[in-house]
Amino acid sequence: MRASRLCVLVVVALTWGASGGAGGAPESKYEQPEPLRIVEAEGIAPIVDGNVSGARQAAIDRALREAVLRTVGVYVTGSVRVHNHVVLEDRVSTRGAGLAILEEVLEEGRADHVYRVRARVGVRLRPLLRELSSSPAVRRWRVGIVLASSTYYGYVPTAASDAAALLSRHLESLGIDVVDQGAGVTGEEARRLQSASPAQVSDWGRRHGFDVVITGQVSARVAPGLSVPREWLGVDYARCWVRAALRAIRCDTGEVVMADTVAGESDGVPTQQAVHAGMTHTLRRAGRRLSEALLRLPGATSRAMRLTLSGFEGVTDATAFTEALASVPAIRRVEGQVYTGGVLTLQVRVAEEAAASLGAHLENSAALQGFGLRVIRATPERVSASVHAEESTG
Repeated sequence: MRASRLCVLVVVALTWGASGGAGGAPESKYEQPEPLRIVEAEGIAPIVDGNVSGARQAAIDRALREAVLRTVGVYVTGSVRVHNHVVLEDRVSTRGAGLAILEEVLEEGRADHVYRVRARVGVRLRPLLRELSSSPAVRRWRVGIVLASSTYYGYVPTAASDAAALLSRHLESLGIDVVDQGAGVTGEEARRLQSASPAQVSDWGRRHGFDVVITGQVSARVAPGLSVPREWLGVDYARCWVRAALRAIRCDTGEVVMADTVAGESDGVPTQQAVHAGMTHTLRRAGRRLSEALLRLPGATSRAMRLTLSGFEGVTDATAFTEALASVPAIRRVEGQVYTGGVLTLQVRVAEEAAASLGAHLENSAALQGFGLRVIRATPERVSASVHAEESTG
């Protein structure tokens, strides 16, 4: 599985005028059948000593195993699948009997000395994902935030954008790597997802390339802070009530990772200050609860580290190295780089699980083999290494 990154799609829908906030409240429990991913797979087995029935069963077993392996490929990137092929395949082959269900034999028959079966197989996602989460490979989580926002008794122009930005920043401050993808979703679609079932939300998320979708409604109601005419006070003193009803849903299993409603209030001068304070207070609380759930997902956190690499012949070599580094599973992203006099300094985000052994990850990475990288010194915050100029690609 690739380096962990939480990529966040921030979408806001504004509802003009009054609206009922209770309709968007998430449920606390959902009774759902176990999710299966349906896969068509083929199995072939030799017919030994005329034992056709035994060959048929062996072919079915291989079709089941092939279905599990193909489903693993949905969750594991090519580079890590090759790197950790033995580990993952061993897990699947020894426990595969509990992961796949034979739904239907589509075609079968013998040809020469082999028996061939093509079957429709249901792969049990929850136990499979538990197996993968205990693997040393690192998961990349793509998280979409789709918020429908409404106002009461007055228009709050910044409520929607504040909710999205505050929630994203707070998740990042708690160790969740947030990258705004900026993709667009209509307001009508955001409102539909707000009240959709977990199965509908997870289906939408899979179609849009997300692993987790955070959906719900954020509402802000503003009123005068005191029950006296505003002109008597001489200032725009207001009170704001904010309510955030949110769900976090895994798209692979349809599991509701978190469902909660958080409310808060604040006052201030002018009205915009009351709104901002109320949103900040409420979304911080919601962000803490979301982060507690998201941080339990495998590979959800990252660490900032510095890489210092010497021995480059020129900026072309350094650029090629930076591009190749993005393919290393432990690296989430490069946040900054400086090149001077053959020395390249990079600020990177590293998967928390891989940070302690980042030097080994770099030396053993297939993506960096052409650079002859050798680690000189490694600490929890920094790795110093050299490259061989004659082996650098440029």
